[in-house]
Amino acid sequence: PIIEEELMYFVARDITEHRKTEQELKQTIDLSLDFIGIAGFDAYFKRINPTFSRILGYTEEVLLSTPFLDFVHPDDRESTLAEVGKLSEGVKTLSFTNRYRCKDGSYRWLDWHSNPIIEEELMYFVARDITEHKKAEEELMESEKKFHLFFSTIPDAAFINDQETGKIIDVNEAAVKIYGYSRDEWFKMKNTDVSAEPEKTRTATKSPPTHIPIRYHKKKDGTIFPIEMTAGLYKMNERNVVFATGRDISKRLKIKEELQKQKDELESFASTVSHDLKGRLAILMALADLEETEYSEMMINQIEDLSKLVENLLLLAKKGEILGELSPVNLNELLEKIAKNISTVDPDLKIIIRDLPILNSDPTKLTQVFENILMNVLKHAKATKVEIYAEEDKKEHIIHIRDNGIGMTEKKLAEIRKSWKTRKYKSFGMLIVLKIVEAHNGKLFLTSKKGKGTTVSIHFPKK
Repeated sequence: PIIEEELMYFVARDITEHRKTEQELKQTIDLSLDFIGIAGFDAYFKRINPTFSRILGYTEEVLLSTPFLDFVHPDDRESTLAEVGKLSEGVKTLSFTNRYRCKDGSYRWLDWHSNPIIEEELMYFVARDITEHKKAEEELMESEKKFHLFFSTIPDAAFINDQETGKIIDVNEAAVKIYGYSRDEWFKMKNTDVSAEPEKTRTATKSPPTHIPIRYHKKKDGTIFPIEMTAGLYKMNERNVVFATGRDISKRLKIKEELQKQKDELESFASTVSHDLKGRLAILMALADLEETEYSEMMINQIEDLSKLVENLLLLAKKGEILGELSPVNLNELLEKIAKNISTVDPDLKIIIRDLPILNSDPTKLTQVFENILMNVLKHAKATKVEIYAEEDKKEHIIHIRDNGIGMTEKKLAEIRKSWKTRKYKSFGMLIVLKIVEAHNGKLFLTSKKGKGTTVSIHFPKK
């Protein structure tokens, strides 16, 4: 001011835009998801945005009045002090991580970026919450640790190879032992180098199947051997890799071959014995017919039973397809004939036959099924009535043979069901039934209750 002239000279600056920009900057900082603020070299926060309170749970007053080292995890304090020391010397922090305690006692991982102003003894910083990222990293590390443990300890050969080139990335100790190559040698190879069928291996690598029952590989010494493969496609360091395991099945195939050989020998033996026995039985039948005695009929019945036994033995010993030519079989007509034969043995057994379907089946084998079931009723059930009826759904014809006999205990029922799985039973009848039903792609079920009879249910597919 100039008093004598009663005047004031002044300069004014329009700061409207500056204040507006300042307000916008403050709003941006307050709305940021990151931790933004200023801290002093004295280890106190000077200014902080609301993210501190929102994530850590403390009030702004508590955060500003407490040394920030008090919030740092005890294991991270030493490294945090060292980082503050660097900042006080003017060294910027490009990335530093530590853990901050929340009000509820949990900890959050923060990644700090700081710029010091030495003259003001202040640090301007931005920190980001990376807790979820850290958890994901830890889970990934744990997962990789488990994978490597599994990979290194499984007894099967295990390989990881690049999907595009087939180049081997890693193998386990089992692969080293089985194939005879050292780990260094493996890392110079492709998966096709150990395949005796390289073209198939190359094709499978492009689109890995989950399971290959048999593939032939070769060892370092040139030995070709069969292997069962399991494979899958995965991501590793941004590239597609194939993880595969291989099991040497040489012993399994050898055992299978021996079993097949034994089956063939057994079938041949059974067929020979059956042929010889049936020839001699035919002679006995002829002699019994020539010389009528009071024992002739009994002899003929015994010879017929023995002949059926031989046929059953042959059927059980036979491998592969046991059915003859399939044709439409009218079950009502077939069972009427069987029931007529049964009635000559036990006239008091009443056999009721309801409406039954026509099945596309082997008529001879189907006759054996129902003969065996009804003879079982006759011999063991002590029944006075048998009812044979059918039901059906979209996929199956279900034939039920239900008697009113003495039934079975749960223990006995369990023994019979177990015998169907083990194929071991005291008599051949139901095993014959089971084998024929399964040959027709059917299923056999048995229900019974002590004193309340037994029901045999056969499920035949419609197609």
